This record gives sequence, structure tokens and C-alpha cells, in this order.
Amino acid sequence: MDAHHLLGHASPESLLNLLSSVHRKTSHQTLPAIPPSLSSLTQGDVIEIQGPSASGKTHLLYYLIVLCIMPTSYSSLPLHGWEKGAVVFDTDATFDVCRLNQILLIRLSRILSSHTQLALSDLAASCLDRLHIFRPTSSLQLATTLVHLPTYLSRNSPDTEMGLLAVDSISAFYWTDRFALEDQRHTSSNPSQPPSHPIRHIISALQSIHSSYNPMITLTNWALLPVISTPHDIHPIQLYKQHLEGFPLLSATSGNEDAPYPQGPTTLKLSHRITLGDLSNSTSHINHTRLAVMGSELQSENGTSFIACELKVHLFVEGVQLSMLKRAITSTQYYKVHLRIFSCARDALIPQSAPCIPSCSYTTIGAALRRPSPRTFNSPATVHLPVNSAVDSQSLQDILIMLRSDTNLDVVLEYIRSSATLSRFFTDNAEVRKLGERITQNPSGRVIRRYLQVLHELRFHLKHNIYESLCHKLAAQRKWELLLEVVEAEKQYFQRCSSRMLNWRVRALVELKDYHSLRGIIDEFRQQSCSPSRRTYHLLISAHFQNHNLSTARKCLQDMEKAGIPIDATTHALIAKYHRSFGADPHMLAKALESFPQLPASYATSAINSLIRIYMDKNDMVGVARLLSLFDQSSIKTLSEICFGSSVLASKHMALYPDARTFALFIAHQGATANLPAALGILKAMVTQGIEPTSAVLTALVQAYCACGQVDQAAHLVYRICDPATPVFLDGTTLPPVEDIHIKISEVRPSTHLLHALLKGLLPRYGLKGVKWILDVMRVNDVTPNHTTVEILLRHLRTENMRPREMLTTLRRLTSTFLQPTSRHIHLMIACFMRYEKYLLHGSEQNSTSPIGEAIPDNKLQEPSLSFDPSAGLLPPRHLCYDLRARPIYSSLVKRRFQSDPALMGLRIRHDAAVKQNIAAAKETFRILLKRGVHPNEYHFSALMEGYAQAGDITSVIDTMRSAEHLGIKPNAVMFTILISAYARQGNSEEAVRIFKQMVHAGVVPDIPSIDATCSAFYAAGKFSLARKLLLMLWSYIEPFPEELRDASLWKLVGHFRSLHRPLTHRKRGKHIRLNVRKELAEILKEWEIIANIQV
Repeated sequence: MDAHHLLGHASPESLLNLLSSVHRKTSHQTLPAIPPSLSSLTQGDVIEIQGPSASGKTHLLYYLIVLCIMPTSYSSLPLHGWEKGAVVFDTDATFDVCRLNQILLIRLSRILSSHTQLALSDLAASCLDRLHIFRPTSSLQLATTLVHLPTYLSRNSPDTEMGLLAVDSISAFYWTDRFALEDQRHTSSNPSQPPSHPIRHIISALQSIHSSYNPMITLTNWALLPVISTPHDIHPIQLYKQHLEGFPLLSATSGNEDAPYPQGPTTLKLSHRITLGDLSNSTSHINHTRLAVMGSELQSENGTSFIACELKVHLFVEGVQLSMLKRAITSTQYYKVHLRIFSCARDALIPQSAPCIPSCSYTTIGAALRRPSPRTFNSPATVHLPVNSAVDSQSLQDILIMLRSDTNLDVVLEYIRSSATLSRFFTDNAEVRKLGERITQNPSGRVIRRYLQVLHELRFHLKHNIYESLCHKLAAQRKWELLLEVVEAEKQYFQRCSSRMLNWRVRALVELKDYHSLRGIIDEFRQQSCSPSRRTYHLLISAHFQNHNLSTARKCLQDMEKAGIPIDATTHALIAKYHRSFGADPHMLAKALESFPQLPASYATSAINSLIRIYMDKNDMVGVARLLSLFDQSSIKTLSEICFGSSVLASKHMALYPDARTFALFIAHQGATANLPAALGILKAMVTQGIEPTSAVLTALVQAYCACGQVDQAAHLVYRICDPATPVFLDGTTLPPVEDIHIKISEVRPSTHLLHALLKGLLPRYGLKGVKWILDVMRVNDVTPNHTTVEILLRHLRTENMRPREMLTTLRRLTSTFLQPTSRHIHLMIACFMRYEKYLLHGSEQNSTSPIGEAIPDNKLQEPSLSFDPSAGLLPPRHLCYDLRARPIYSSLVKRRFQSDPALMGLRIRHDAAVKQNIAAAKETFRILLKRGVHPNEYHFSALMEGYAQAGDITSVIDTMRSAEHLGIKPNAVMFTILISAYARQGNSEEAVRIFKQMVHAGVVPDIPSIDATCSAFYAAGKFSLARKLLLMLWSYIEPFPEELRDASLWKLVGHFRSLHRPLTHRKRGKHIRLNVRKELAEILKEWEIIANIQV
């Protein structure tokens, strides 16, 4: 063999590799913490710790880490530590930092018994500074992180030598990698070249680190394939086959001194394999003892060779029972640990040139340890499973991993059936129920679906309470689609459905607004031989009220009485709660008040709160005070003094007490009037009475802060109750600290209502960036967006002057995944089309006194529909194929039997009266509104008045306003402005001024349109100087007059005054700003798709 041939087989070796190799071959020193007589471990060893679940693999790793990060000495006392850095890859997401810190403190206190606890805690904190923990979520992330680990350590720990590198566990991604390989083999175009196993990249990266840094590498591994036990031992040790392809082989010697030439970077070899047995039934103790692994070569029946070297490990376990090593340690004490947790795809770890790897959401444990509250947060990717006496959490976590991945269910079933303990576990209905409840914490519905399939395929005897508990948990998370699937699964398993599960089905259909399916729900009860209960009928009644279907709700009440269920006080309270959408009916309110003495206290309080909200909507504070008097005098004294200036005389017939919802209503009411001190005073009164704050209270408080312009304080308040992994507010924007509100909010979790209140406040200031942040908060805190989220976003896009075509496309993308459109979404689209129609009629200035322009082509106007529902008989125009684009949205509403709500009917009246100039059609829609039991409000009357005003029928305008007053509707600024505009079109300035004075005398504050209409009356009459003087005089109603415009012309004054009415977002923007809005909207839609995929 020539020299060139020999050199061709020599691997290149860096200087760092050479120095590490020389140090490894010349030192031959055992680790400083383990006496040579008790161990054969040396620096640079590669150790595999394998064993079944609950055998103590991770706890053995804890002790090795403690030895690594402890100093060699402290205060002249030897500690026998390595004083080196430790790097842990927690692939199982089960690494317990609290337990590690506990072991470290116990070890230090045993040796340094004369030192104070504070000194020991500081020493432990300095030790933990040498610990680095990474949590990759795939084999690719693990390999990439290992490749760039030297770069990270050189930046973050340049003066600390790496003594230990641990992967716990190397098998964490076994099932996902196995599926990916099988899928690649089936889809590969070249079967002769099989795909490379991902673990080969991990081993290659470990070999590179081992050659360069020579740390002790410890790999924990699952034990899946058992082989024969040791035949000559009294206590045989169960050994296991290696299930990982390409895993390092076990070498009989850790170093080969007889090699003819330096090996350089060779394939990674195992120095030791520690096999731990199943100790779940063991009662033995270990105290300064040794674990011995047989040092003989074993030959199994299938010819596989296993070599186990003698290994003597000094564990320093302080009298801990071996069966308790795996037990989860629950402690309410949180340690001050300086610990760095990094995601494996962070820029601080992987350079920009590294491949882009998707990262998982992660929780900063260091931040969790420092939280003053002992609350814990579950990461969306992590489910904390219960530990059973027979089955440990590791086995259950393995099952969960397979359920999350695309592993064939047959593999999952075989895994369960092959284990006697797992098989017994799944025959225990209580344990199956608890496991299912924990699995529902996973945001993906796919896991629970596969879990139910596994339960059915196992064919064990299940009970109804398993499905009922799942429904209860899913309802709390508002996962209604998934709840319906659970009901259907129970029906398939038992071949029938219980009445409780049918009620859960009704509740889900009500929440999903599937009114078509609700029509036959009573027949489903009969088919299942079940009788509908009062709860069933109450749910149906609430659904019909929400769908604005008063006639069907009335029929449902009659069916309930025919079924032998009489109408009681709870029914009246329910009607009072949901009748708000139809307006305030005096007869209904009186009936509700009569039923209060017969109701339970909590139910009566809830009903009173609903009535208080109805009267607040009417701005009838006298009625609010009358309802408030039903509460105990002492409990409402401070509340009544703040809101009414004096105490309200309490009722002598009832002894009710307000709850958190009551105070939340008044906080929101004071916030709406921008009276933040009064809102905080009400909050203080609630705290004084010992009432714990709820999500509704925080929502009202956020609304108050936003109404007063303190949006950042509102965001800070919400951020305080979020998961520690919640992203920083708007990419690092500093949040000012909210003033001390003296309430305990640590137990309140973010809700959709709370985040929606904050979103409404963020949008005017931060625009679509606020939407992006709120969606991130929802995703991290496991809050599901709903149809209100879509509605808020669409309303903001209207203020951004988004074109109808873009609005329609956005609505389709937002509702094509896990959400379905509602009548509120159609209302926004029709309003957008009507704004476009108004622009075609009056021009960009939208001057209400200007005459109607030329006739608009029919294809640009909304068309009447043959059916009045679900959009009040309006269809999108044919222009630009709007009708075809909107067809899927309308079809979804028709399929679910949506009825037109009062807002849509108000738009139809305005469209017929003001756009089409068809007063007869507008009056017919008004009659339909009354026939359906809807009480018209100021919007319906003002729409009718606008049609009469454009037709020049001032008498009808006045009669319509008087009719509204007769029904108890106080005319607002819009109604007065319409009447002033009617006189202005005729040039009747005297009557216009008279109506303006009447408006001021009625207590209605003039706004920009009313002042503009009054001045326009003088302009239409040719009195330009008077119009200018009147505008200068009335300007102070809006803001102080700008002195620089004192000598400006009438045209310039009018133009500037009208610009004050358009918010900043309504004003004409440049092209680059519109492009930025579209770009931000595209990012939001991408984030929405991510959330949708998680939900599905």
C-alpha cells in the first residue's frame, strides 16, 4: 500500500480537534466528583441511558448536571464539582427546573451545613448560570442547533468550558421521523436510494462537538424492544434492542491506544450504556450505592449482539426511594433562578445564513419561576398529563405524540395493546376521562378526534360521563364544532344519544348560529326516546331571539307548555335577557320585574343586570335607578352616589346583592362618558365589598381606559394577565405602568370579550398592527377568534376607505376556514355598498343639502331580492361581479336560516327611501319590521325621515319625528340634522335656525353636520355674509376657532370645517399608505390561516 493510498484514508483534523484528542488520550482522569474506586467514567465519554418510562432516566441526568455545574470548592470546602457548563436539549419538554434546583440546594446544604439559606440560594443561582436549555421541536431543529452551538457558546459563555451535553430524549421525534421516512419512501422517484434518517445529522453534529470540545455526552433513550434478561444474575436486568437507525454503537473500550495512526473525527462511539429497569413496583432504596451493568456479551435468539461494559456510578442520592425518582414535584415556592431558555430558531442562536426552521411557541421558564403567582400556563404544544400509579406520564406522552402526528392509528393501537399496563389503563373510565380532559387543552381538534377513534377501536366498555366531560371542557374553550363531533361519536358508540348530550348539541348549534339544524331538534329528542327539558326549550327560545324570530320563539313557548313545562320566573328572566335586540318592551319589562321575587338570588341578579343594560341603551337613567333600588341599600350606596349623586332608596321586598357583572355595567357606562375617575371609584367600591374581579370587570375597565384615550394603560392591564410567552406589545413598544387599581387580577384569564375591547381601542391609534398583536395574544393564550373579531376588523377596514371588492374578498378569506359569516358581516358589506351609492349620488363631499345627481346605472346599485331574508331583501350589485363574489356568503346564511336583523332592515329602509327614492317600499319594510315584533329605534326613523326630506315632504319629516317621540325615542342630532337639511334645500333659513335652537334647547349637543346644514340654509338663500358669520359663531361648539382663518373666505372656512368631521383614517391618503395597509392586511390573513390550521 503506497503513501498516497494511506493519506487518502486519513480524515482532515483541525487544531481544536487535535488538542481535544491529545487531552483525552493523555489525561485518563476520572471525573472529580466521582472517586476512581467507584466509577470508570472519564471526560469525553458518550453515555446512553435507556430504560422504560418511570425508570428515572431524567432524574439520573439531574444528578449529572448538578455535578457538572457545581464549583470544585466553596469557602475552602471541597464540593467535588466540575465547575463547567452544561447544555441540555429538552426534546420531551419535561425538564423540571424546580426539581433540579431542589436537588442542587439539598446537595449544597449537606456539604455547606454552616452557611445560611440565602448564601446557598445565591450559590445555586450562580451554578445555574452555567446551564443552558434548548427545546427543539423536530430532529431538524435539534441538528441545526447542535451545528451552531459552538457559535452560541462563544458569544454567550466564552469563559466557561462545556463539560456536559445532554439530549433528553434522543427518541422524542422517533414517530414523526419514522412517518416522514415512510412517506418519502412511498413517494420517492428513485427507490434504490432510500432517504437519509434525520438522526444521522444529529449524530454527525454530536461527533463534531465531541471532537472539538470533548464534553461528556449523555443521551437518554426509550426502551421499546425488550430482549432476554441476564441469565446469571439474581436480579436480572432487562435489556432492549436499539430502535433508532444509525445510533452510535457500543464500544468495549472508550479509547483505542493501539491505533496505528491518529483517528481524527471518526464515527461517534458509545462508551457506556446504562440500562435502568422498571422500578414502578420496587420498594428498594439507594443511598450512596452503585448501579452495575453486566459486563458480558449477550447473544439473543435472533443473533443480535449486545455488549454492556461494567459501569459504577456514584449517584449521591440522599436516601431517596428509587420508585419516587420520577415523581413530579409540586411546589408553591418559586426559586430565583438565573436560567436561559432559548427557542431553537431564534436569531441569537442560528445565524441569518442558517436554514429557516419553523419554531414552536415556547414558555420562558425563568420568567415563570419569577412570577409572584403560582399559576402555571400550558403551552399550546404541551399537555400536562396525569401520572397514574400503573402508567406514567411518559407512556401517555408517547401516545399523545403519535396522536398529534400522522402516525397510523393501527400503530397507536398496537402500542397500547402491547403493554399490559396501558391496556388496563384504558379500561379505567375515570382515567380515560381525565386523559381526555387534558387532551382537550391542545388547541388542535385533530388530537381529540383521533383519541376518540382510538377509544372506539379498543372496544373497551366506556361510560357516558367520558363524553359529557369532554363536552364540558370544549364548551369552556368555546370549541363548538368539535363538541358536535363528540356528540356524534357518542351516538355512534352507544347507538343512541342521552338527553344531556342532546342538550350539549343544542347549545353548540345555538352558539354556531345554525338555526336550520335547530328546527328539527325536538324530533331528534323523540328519535332518541328522550324528552326535551326546560333547559332545551330555553336554549331554543334564546336561539330564536338571537335570530330575531319572535314568532318562532312564541311558538316554542307554546310547545313548552304543551309538553307539561309551565312558564315560570326563569322563563320571564330569559325573555328579559334576550329581548334586548327587539328593543325595550314595557309589558315585557313589567313581567320580568314581577318574576324577580320567585327567582333564586343569583338568577334574579343576572336578570336585573340584563334589564339595566336595556335601560342604559335607552339612556333612561331613571329606569336604571329603579332597577338598582332592588339591591341591598348598603351594597349600592357608593355606586348610586357616584352615578346619581345621591343614594337610591332600596326596595323593601327583595334582599339582593349586586355581583361583579353589575359593577362592570356601571364601569363601562362611566367609561363611555369619558369619566375615568368615576369608573375607578366604582371599581374601588366593588373591591371594598369583597367581590372578586372577573373578565367582565376587566373588559369594562379596558373600555373605560380606551374611551379616555389611555390605550397603552389598557394594553398594559391586559398584558399583566397573559401567558409569559405572550409577545412584547407591538414589537417592543414600551407600555406605561397602569396606576394601582388595588384588585387581584392574577386569576383572570384573557377572554375574547376582553381582547375585543382592547382591539377596538388599539385600532384608531395603531391601525392593523394592533390586530396583528391581538391575534398573537389569542394564539399564545389559547383564545379562539370568533365572528366578532371579523366584524371589528371589517369595521376598521371601512374607515381605511377599503374598496367594496377588497372588503368582500377579505370577508370570504376570514370566514372560509373555521368561522361562518353572520348577519352582522352582511350588514357591513351592504353599508359599504351604500356608501359607494351615496358617493355616486352626492359626490365626495357628501353634502346632505346638495341635489341628487344623474341617474345611476342599475348594475351599480344593490338589487332587490325575491326573499326578504337573510339580508332584508338586498343583494350586491352586478358591477364588477360583486353578486358572484358574495354568493357563497349569502348561501351560507340562507342554508342556516338566518333572518334579517333590525340593523339590516334599517339599511333597507334607508336604501329604498334615500337612494331609490321609493317611499312606499321604505314604508313597507317599516311595516315588516313592526310585524316581526321589532321595536323601531332612532336609526329606523331617521332612515325614513331622510327619504321624506330628499322628496321635499317636510310635513312627513316632522310627523315621523313626532311618532318617534311618541314611542319614547328621544330625537338625536341626526334626526334634527335631517330636518334642518330639509329646510335648507328649500332655502328656508329662518326655519332652519328655529330647528337648530330647538335642538340645543332639547339638550342635544350640535355636531359638525348639524352646524353645516344650518349654515347651508343661508347659503342656499343667497345670504353668504350671514352664512359666514353664523359659521364663525357656531364653530366653538366643536373646537376653538383657529385665528389664522379669521380672514379666510367662506369656501375655505366651509372646506376646513367639513374636514374636521372626517376622522384621520377617513381622509384621502397617498398611494404608498394604501399599499402599506394592504401589506399589513396580507400579514393578518396569514396569521389568521395559522390560527385556523391550529383550530382544525
